[in-house]
Amino acid sequence: MSDTIKATSGQVGELTVWRYVLHGRGLGDGWAIVLMDATGFFSVVSDYGNYGFRWTAFGDNFRAFITKIDAHYALTKLAYGQEAFDGEATEARIRKGILELRRHRHLSKDDARKEWDLLGQYDVTNYADATRWYDDTELGDAAEYIVHDYPKQALAFCEKVLPRLQAHLREELAAERAPQKAMAK
Repeated sequence: MSDTIKATSGQVGELTVWRYVLHGRGLGDGWAIVLMDATGFFSVVSDYGNYGFRWTAFGDNFRAFITKIDAHYALTKLAYGQEAFDGEATEARIRKGILELRRHRHLSKDDARKEWDLLGQYDVTNYADATRWYDDTELGDAAEYIVHDYPKQALAFCEKVLPRLQAHLREELAAERAPQKAMAK
């Protein structure tokens, strides 16, 4: 099933504003209403959450800029400050870190055993216990073992909906350039 995207644009004084309504193509694709303007304003209400950001250094054409950003970059802007503690990834990173430090002989056998046992005293999948582990560990750069990630909904928006918007914007921009090229001939 193909995407249904309704696009409208208009002027608010001297400002060009674009509105896109993206309907899901199928189960899990998600819908979104996106508002953008020529100053770099981007706002979305969607199945995957509501996000907004204003870019100030995007070049000459904001829509063209949006077609070039990747999902991770968009995520860092649209979900800024929404990072959440990931306890399972934290525990896995600590365990892997202890093993690697021992393997490369940066920890003695006794120190590695001490750190492994210390980890066993805490449920580091729980943020409060991860904080207690952090206070008690003697591993260097212990903060590097604590994992934070963006909300799954924000990631889903950037991976599922944003590419559909970008494809539409590329088509829209190409269609706008076509008459200009024909007139130039």
